Amino acid sequence: FEGPAHVGKATFARLLIQILLCDAKEGRLPCGACRACQALAHSTHLDVCELARGEDAHISIEKTREFIYALQTRPLLGNLKIGIMEEAELLLPASANALLKTLEEPPQSVVLFLIASEPVLPTIQSRCQKIEFRFVSESEMAREFGGSEVGLEIAQLAAGRPGVAMQLKDQSRIAEYRASQREISGVLNMNEADRLIWIAEQFGRKSALAQKREIFREKLEVLEKILRARLVQDSDTIPPFVVPMLKRAVEANMFLQANVDPRLICEYLFLDTP
Repeated sequence: FEGPAHVGKATFARLLIQILLCDAKEGRLPCGACRACQALAHSTHLDVCELARGEDAHISIEKTREFIYALQTRPLLGNLKIGIMEEAELLLPASANALLKTLEEPPQSVVLFLIASEPVLPTIQSRCQKIEFRFVSESEMAREFGGSEVGLEIAQLAAGRPGVAMQLKDQSRIAEYRASQREISGVLNMNEADRLIWIAEQFGRKSALAQKREIFREKLEVLEKILRARLVQDSDTIPPFVVPMLKRAVEANMFLQANVDPRLICEYLFLDTP
């Protein structure tokens, strides 16, 4: 499953897994009450293998081999063994190569889900059935929230991402998101010296690389939303930096995919802008 972050890839994959493993097998949706459904709800199902990157910047070959070994064992509770790998785009080339044989010739009892927010390596892509997930329209999300004023605001802030919309149902999260928008708008009005100080404050802490990637991804999403909002203004009032910075934002996503250090990407994005 490939698509932007927070559009429901992992949620849908886990629903499919529950359907596959549900003991009741009544109707199209899982019962939610059987032993398998209860085990899945508590993340204790013995036939579901998950590969978690943890604090590492990439998915290592060691973790990949452990994942493959777990998939090769016989199912204990049913007839299927399920594997789910999130952030599959972070597979190292060596890790991807270790996974190729399992993708090409999986055991009959194995179903494997790879979830990625960015394109996976070509060797992986060519051996999988790709299902794309896209942003949801603002009007459709607002309709799901009942068309209320709060629902419309949530749909606008979520920018097409149902996962973000669900988080924003909590009013405190709406306040946090507004604060993030004000922060990035403030950065756009700073001079370069102040921007450099701001970048140092964001990435100067002793955080794991994975955490820095997530921080930058969140900032980038907010920045893109602000820039696109300004882009639809009257052409005479669009600030001159908007279009060049949007182009840099696209490049920033590519750099993030290539595992460039998030602080370096942030400096490229915010410093020496036209």
